[in-house]
Amino acid sequence: MLSRKTRIGIIISLTSLLVSILLLEAVLRIADPIGSRAYFSDQIILLNRAIPDERRGYVLSSGNYVLSNSTVRIEQESVRAVPDTNMSADCTIAAVGDSATFGHGVSDVDTWVNRLAQQFPDVRFMNAGLNGYNSGNIRATIDAIKADGYIYLLIGNDAEKSVAWLPSWQTAEPSSGVSIFLQSTYNRNRAYKNEWVGFEEDVDAFVGINTLLMFAIDGDRLTEWTIARYPQVIVIPKWTYNNSVADTHPNATGHLQLAEHMQPYVDDLITAVCEGAE
Repeated sequence: MLSRKTRIGIIISLTSLLVSILLLEAVLRIADPIGSRAYFSDQIILLNRAIPDERRGYVLSSGNYVLSNSTVRIEQESVRAVPDTNMSADCTIAAVGDSATFGHGVSDVDTWVNRLAQQFPDVRFMNAGLNGYNSGNIRATIDAIKADGYIYLLIGNDAEKSVAWLPSWQTAEPSSGVSIFLQSTYNRNRAYKNEWVGFEEDVDAFVGINTLLMFAIDGDRLTEWTIARYPQVIVIPKWTYNNSVADTHPNATGHLQLAEHMQPYVDDLITAVCEGAE
């Protein structure tokens, strides 16, 4: 039998743990000082709307998404809406990539893809990026989506193991800040397959597409490796404005920075592949 002193110690420890959890919940639910609640809850909402796709691995269901600080529309083609693009244009440029291309944390109008669309009104831009995509998903997306030209923004985790759609993603959305954090971490850890992505093989394929612009971010962990082997990859500065401390994706200003850095190269691409477009 435990002594009285030991029982009191256990009670005090459990009480301290409970108080700590309640305080953490209050911070995540009310204050969210570093943006963790918004980041993780949005991840869960998107994961819960993912559906398997035989070509691209997985896509998001079409429809409107109201997230913590942004709104997203997924079109019937399983691509994100580009509100200011010219849908009737004869020439199409498809942006492919991961969450930095998709625009995690910003609304449709604020993505770098839409910012480019505003600058090139005679071209249709498609946003075929998606959270969790790696080079394999991106290569499959290029094969699946026909366009006159492509833009690929390389991010360091594109060489990580493939994210596979799993039925376990389809779970009830938790209501507490703590459970949001725990469920998001659990889902992401379960989502990875146990095989190497074949990143170098994918990049070999990308650089062989003469209608594809490939950008890499200065200082990113994959950039030095990539440009040493593929000098034709264009290095642009990293954005300086993030969604939050917890979410280092570019915010609306960060996306504008990316679009400004890309614009002259995109202009050259459009001149090469889009006859008569400006």
